[in-house]
Formats: sequence, structure tokens, C-alpha cells
Amino acid sequence: MAIERAARRQVTLPTSTKASETTSTAEVRPTTTPVAKAKSGIADAVAAPVIARPAARSQQVGGAAASSVSGDWLGGGQSGREMMTAALARHGLTGTSDAPPPAGANIHRAKLGTSALISPATSQLDPRASAADNIAKLKAEGIPRFPGLSAAERAHETAFASEVEADPQHFIEGAMILARNDKLDTSIFEVDAMKRQYGPYGQGAKPENADERALRGTMNHALHPTAVTVARLAFLAKLDELGKLPEGDPKRQVFVTNGGCAAGKGSLTDVVKQQLGDIPFGAVWDAAGEGDALENAWILEACQARGLKTVFGFVENNPMIKYQDVIARGDLTGRIVDVATFTNSYVEGAKNMRAFLESPAYLKAQADGTTRTFGVYTGRFDQASLDDSTKPPYPDLHLLGDGGVISAKDVPRPPSKTAVLAECIATTERALTDKRTKGEPTDVLLQGALQSAQKFIASWEDA
Repeated sequence: MAIERAARRQVTLPTSTKASETTSTAEVRPTTTPVAKAKSGIADAVAAPVIARPAARSQQVGGAAASSVSGDWLGGGQSGREMMTAALARHGLTGTSDAPPPAGANIHRAKLGTSALISPATSQLDPRASAADNIAKLKAEGIPRFPGLSAAERAHETAFASEVEADPQHFIEGAMILARNDKLDTSIFEVDAMKRQYGPYGQGAKPENADERALRGTMNHALHPTAVTVARLAFLAKLDELGKLPEGDPKRQVFVTNGGCAAGKGSLTDVVKQQLGDIPFGAVWDAAGEGDALENAWILEACQARGLKTVFGFVENNPMIKYQDVIARGDLTGRIVDVATFTNSYVEGAKNMRAFLESPAYLKAQADGTTRTFGVYTGRFDQASLDDSTKPPYPDLHLLGDGGVISAKDVPRPPSKTAVLAECIATTERALTDKRTKGEPTDVLLQGALQSAQKFIASWEDA
């Protein structure tokens, strides 16, 4: 097995860049991988994220405009583009996203219903082919790059992607180590965990220093496509292993999570086992909310090609209250999801989940008895549970559908994009006010939550 080979080779995850090293020319590398020098000072960019702004920044704090219509719509008369543009202007954020991708690189193009804002289309890898064949495909085609990034984002995107392209097997082995969960006796493939294989990101669940915190808060876009690629390759390698198990082996089934950013997907595997018993999943795909539930059909096809059963989980939550948890999580782990990507994770994610559950491929697999569903509502996260194990993390948690079994009709229709986006912006601005009152820095939150969304304004679609 890949994880055993990794253990025998004593494969290590990348060494974190320490604060004392940030003045040197950065070489971002896994400890056992050939290194390609970045074209610009990566560590310097991380140490002090640059946010272009006027000399005198307005302290005006905006929020969602008063509703001019009935219902839950909070955006007043503004479109999503207008709201994001106005928010950037209120805070003097005028940064650019015009650093071009490497010559000849595949370019990531977001398209509603096909590819998410920051996650590569699933056509990137062939679900029916082996991991080995997909490694060859990756080496031939490369990792998709964003069409426009800031200079700092481009430097990090290039460094991480180049390393994975040079030695994908090394990163697959690292992914297997990160995925192993002895408590649940399975391997959980979480996209965001794969970012810990990038040196400056740091190996820990929490940032160890200011440099790691700044990078995690401002470079989520730059690192995400490469992290997705690594996670998908490692997941396919695990499916290859599971497909070789004897027929009837209980490990020949896979669990898949779905839901918006910070919805509570990470707890779903535990909830399933509590509710349904000790289901021995051979692997878990713990989807990133940023993927907008677009990977389900790809995973179903990959599992069917190997004769594996699937359980597709879904976490419902209220996007109008959850962006505050993104910010709180960012204070803890460093990682911040921007307001535009968060909005799509709920609105587009719900649309895509419903479409998948209505698709002929899913309905046929359901009729054949090779797939099923499990849905829960999680609600608010109780921060007190972090320090008190007797407190449930989600006090309002309950099952959806028929005892957790859901169909398309059980996937809720969230508020409009403009409503969610307006509330995210207002939530961010309340957090900024709170930080200023406490004398805390705000640059990372400003860039991670608001300025990072700047690149999506031109192509943003409200519907």
C-alpha cells in the first residue's frame, strides 16, 4: 500500500519556513524533492502581504444595504459586482490580479455548473483510469493555473505547482500520511490538508508564526488548485487499492462529504458512524466547500469503475450566519475563504448537489443498490466545545430527509447569491471593526476575505 511504502521510505512532509529564514531568497521545497527556485521573493511576500491603498484609508464601515424588497434579500439595489466593488473602495483596496501564468500552462476557467471559482474541473483527471495513468496525464498537461493573480499569489502558485509536477508520487505519499485517521480506521482525503505539504504554509493544523498565518490567510486561491490535484491523485491511488480487495470486503465502500465552506463537513464521518453504526469506509473524500459539489459525478464514476459502493453525505447549514465561523476559523487555523468563493459554495453547491441527485447516473446506481445518501443539518458551531469535550460542537444538529436518507428535494434552496454575498461583506466589516477596536491587525482579513475576491468581479454572475 502507498502509505506503507511512504512509511518505509520515511517520507517527510515539507519543512516549514521559519521566521528567521524569511529574509533569504526562498526555495520552497519538500525535503526529498528536487527544487525549483521561485522567480520572486516568496518568503518576503508572505512576511508582509502588500495591500495597495491610499495613504489615508477611510474608517467607514459598511454593511448590507437595507432591503428594498420582501424576504431575505439584503443587497438593496446592488448587484454582486457592485457590492464587491463598493466594499473594496470603502477599504481602499486597489490591488491588481494581472501577473500572467507561465507560458503554455493550462488555464483554469470557472464556469457555473462545470468548474468552481478556484477548483479545477474534474476533467483534469480520468476517473476510470488508474492513479499511475493519471500521473502520466498530469505530467503531460500540468496543473491548471489561474488567468490572473497578484504577483505574490503567482509566485506561490508557481512554486507549489512546479514541485508537484516534478514529483507527484512524492506528494501522493505525503497525502496518504496526512489522510490516515486511526480513530476512524480509514483514510480521509481533505483538500485543505494537502496545503500543508507546501513548506511556507507550515505542517501544523495551526500556524506556527506570523509568516505562516499571513500566507494561509491570503494565499488560499494560489495554493488550492494544486492541493486539489494532489488530493484527487492520492484518492484515486487509494481507490485502486480498494478495488483489489476481495469481493464482499466491507472496506469496498467510500464516503463523500458535501456542503458549503465551514458548514461542518469535517464532523460528518463521525456523525454517520454515530447514527448508522460502525460503517467501515475504505476511504473518505472530505470535499472542500470551494468545490461547489461538482466532484460527485466524477467520484461515482471512479468508484463504479473499481466496483466500489458509495455513500454521498450532505451537510445543510445557513450561509447567512456561517461566514462568521470562517473568520473565527481563520483566527484559529489561519486559512480564510473569500466572500465570493464562500457564497458560491452554498448557492452553487446546493444547485449542483440537487442536480447530481437527479442525474441518471446517480439514480441508476441508487436503483442498483451501489450508492446511498446521508444528510444532516449542523447549524451553529459552539466555540466552547473546543475547550470542553462534554459540549457538542453542533447543538442544533439533526438528520435530514427520512432518517438521514435524502433525495434532491431535501437539499434546501439557499438565499440568493446577492443576499449571501451582502451578509458576508457585512460580517467581514463587523469583524474588522471589532479588530480595530481591540487594536488587532486587519490586513490579513482584508486581503483574504475581500481583496482576494477582486479577481472574480469581472466574471461574477448573480443568477
